[in-house]
Amino acid sequence: MVNLALIIAAAVLGILSGIIAFAFDPAAGALFNIMWAFALSFIEPRRAWLWWLLLAAWAPLGALTGALPAQPNGAPWCPNGVAGAWQIAGVIILGTFAFAGAGALTGAVLDYALRSGPWRDVRWMHYVKPVLNWGGSAVAVLLVLYTAFAISAPLQPYGIGERYCWDEFCFRTMAVKRVKSVGDGPLHVKANGTFYIVTAQLEAPWWGRFWWSPAAVFVETRDGGRYTYSVPGQRAIDQLTAKSSSCHEILGAAETETIVFDLPDDALQPRLLVRDTLGFEGFIGSMRIGHPHVNPAFNLRYD
Repeated sequence: MVNLALIIAAAVLGILSGIIAFAFDPAAGALFNIMWAFALSFIEPRRAWLWWLLLAAWAPLGALTGALPAQPNGAPWCPNGVAGAWQIAGVIILGTFAFAGAGALTGAVLDYALRSGPWRDVRWMHYVKPVLNWGGSAVAVLLVLYTAFAISAPLQPYGIGERYCWDEFCFRTMAVKRVKSVGDGPLHVKANGTFYIVTAQLEAPWWGRFWWSPAAVFVETRDGGRYTYSVPGQRAIDQLTAKSSSCHEILGAAETETIVFDLPDDALQPRLLVRDTLGFEGFIGSMRIGHPHVNPAFNLRYD
């Protein structure tokens, strides 16, 4: 007997996975996808192949139409090779297949055990599978809602010198200087507005290693403006400090970096954000260390 409600649910969940991946984060869409592949296959193991097809269809369609873009192989601000759209789609298809198979196997084994064990005649045992079906689905829904609310939570302000850690990576602004020009000689450059020279400390206090470049951070203002680092300003400050800010790996426990932004003179309450502040990786890092997820924003000016 065909369970039409489950087929409709799988199709809708597959569409939602694609929307999450295309509009927000491919990793979040993939996690949403494999979670429901396991859950639906556990509920009805015989049609695991169908749940897999319905849930994973968005990945090749996205690669074919260009809606699923290629991703840097590593941190998005400091690429170390690029993963193509079809490579990403392949991983999503295989991951969904694996989790659908795992869910089907788990559901089938449980069904067999409930029917064949010495407890098969115990009346309340007939409710075990339905309870797990509904309970697991409820947990999955709650996890998705919690993730959505956590990632979209308001920004939490951090002052100069205040430290925030994502998993094994910590960040703080140490000083902010505002000037109209930077550099000497041929690399002397004037700001279109005002140069904000931000001194930041990056830490990898445990075993983590991270790739860094000035593009790892950006500035957001209260009126909705978003600004990446100033290329000419950064080049000039690098010459003054005799230190290259180009893409590199943080090898020590901590290092200091200087980032230059060219902001309008009337920039409203500028704050520094790390690229993954509003992304999925920071949420996973918070879960790993057992801390509530926070979206940190490092204030650059208080007047």
